[in-house]
Amino acid sequence: MARWSALHVHLHAGPECTETVLREHIVPTTTDLLARGEISSWFFVRYWEGGPHLRWRVADATPETVRRMRAGLVEAVAALPPPARELRPADWYAQFGVHTSDRSGDTDGTDGTDRPAENDRPDRTGVAHGAGDGPELGWHPHGTVVEQPYRPEVDRYGGPDAIGAAEELFAASSRVAAALLGAPPARRRSTAVDLLFGFLTASGLTGHEAVRFLRGYANGWTLVPEANGRDLGPALIAAERDFHADASGYPARQRLIADIVTRGRGAATSVNYWADEVAAYVERLRALDGQGRLHGTVPGILASQLHMLHNRLGLSIPAECHLAWLASLAYGAPAATPDFHADGTDAPDRAYHEASKFARTRWPSQRPRTVEPAPGRPLPADAVTLALPEPTPGALADTTLATVLLDRRTRYDFGRAETGVADLGRLLRYAAGDTAPAVNGQRRLAYPTPGALATTRLLVLPRRIASVRAALYEYLPERHALRRVAPDPGTDRLSRVAPQFAPTGPDIVPGADGLDVETVPLWLFVVADLRRARARYGLRGYRFSAMETGHLAQNLLLAATALGLSAAPLGGFFDDELNHLLLLDGLDASVFYALALG
Repeated sequence: MARWSALHVHLHAGPECTETVLREHIVPTTTDLLARGEISSWFFVRYWEGGPHLRWRVADATPETVRRMRAGLVEAVAALPPPARELRPADWYAQFGVHTSDRSGDTDGTDGTDRPAENDRPDRTGVAHGAGDGPELGWHPHGTVVEQPYRPEVDRYGGPDAIGAAEELFAASSRVAAALLGAPPARRRSTAVDLLFGFLTASGLTGHEAVRFLRGYANGWTLVPEANGRDLGPALIAAERDFHADASGYPARQRLIADIVTRGRGAATSVNYWADEVAAYVERLRALDGQGRLHGTVPGILASQLHMLHNRLGLSIPAECHLAWLASLAYGAPAATPDFHADGTDAPDRAYHEASKFARTRWPSQRPRTVEPAPGRPLPADAVTLALPEPTPGALADTTLATVLLDRRTRYDFGRAETGVADLGRLLRYAAGDTAPAVNGQRRLAYPTPGALATTRLLVLPRRIASVRAALYEYLPERHALRRVAPDPGTDRLSRVAPQFAPTGPDIVPGADGLDVETVPLWLFVVADLRRARARYGLRGYRFSAMETGHLAQNLLLAATALGLSAAPLGGFFDDELNHLLLLDGLDASVFYALALG
């Protein structure tokens, strides 16, 4: 492992100042040091703890070289115009949900122009500088240049045997980003897309694997504490808008970049260089993995390296999400976009329906395949699990099935009162729970499933349930419990995911009265595991998934009616926006039904 030295330069005058320091001082100085053999490698990263700053890493520099680097950097920053206004620590940290009395630990963060850093532990000076008192994350005024020890976050990049290769890729992404400093915004955006396509191709991720990786990457930002509850839905909406403005252009670009990378065609560019470096890195990771010497998973490590490229390019969290969604749409786009309401023999729904029919002559190739029972998903050690009260039937036992069937109506009169946790427990236990212990790995459920495959999941969003904190949960029927998945997405995000939720505006469904989502105490989302259904039933699996989710939704509606709850089933929503809100990829796991209750 190379011996690294690190200089941190604190810059409070905004992204343009940071770019200037990189372009006019750090990159040319580094180029000169490499040419003279005073250093063997370098990389940089943008960081937020201690105030916005750049971290400049160089390998195998002598103390005298580092001293001269620091002096030159101090002089270069001093020659720049000072910040237009003073940056206060309390204001700076508040955007990350950190208050002056907080201590964040060693987690990474983001400053809104760059999510956290690669593999360094933050400065812990415990001393506030400049205006006001900073939290224990430390604070340095504008223009401060300090030498700091380099402490790599080894496990994040695969362990001690993999950190050297990770640092080589840090250097490669720094070189790529440096080449784009000063480029017009349009060129930087287009090159960022090409670099992402090159990264995915070089990683060996194609088709559905790439879509799953990209959407998992975008969804994961919702759970990053430093995102501080930021609404990332608009990034998806913008990506869909940009993609559909040129629906054939992005897939064509993806195929072109894939061809260039795999066949080595075209002139030498930053995309070619980056893809070659990524391919070599992935090969080393997989070799270590095969030897049992890699900590973590290859996709997880690649996600961290992809973020570091974006960090060096100066992308914000929303910009990263936008880019990931845009690329995922390029990979997942159909060859042609048909008329949505087409009614010919080649209409997509008819084509699918015909292809998914069982036919005696084709039955040998259509037979359901053996699929192992779904393994129990282990809960993370820090998973928040809420046990629901074991219910008695209550009102469910006081009414007949005939009465419930006759009384069931779609109702929106939720009111604003809390719903009791006992009713929530009854609803979930009797409508969606296990009715008996599993036999030979097959669960016994309150609703029918194709071949006892049980491909549905139920996500629960209680917003006004007594004694239950508002958050997104998954119902665990075998435990009759809720596992916390994510924070409450909030009214604004919920109100965007379906056209009938908007009381006015261009997206409203004709004739719809509009639903005020703030009045709904409880949301249930029925999710289908499409990958598992397909593995057993092939094309027929999608039809079976629709049936199964419908069975579960009807159970829930009837149980809600028996409990005296208002209930409204909702199937017309913007699919990927709702999937994103629920942290689903919309590819292998997708929401089929939403129910508003209370």
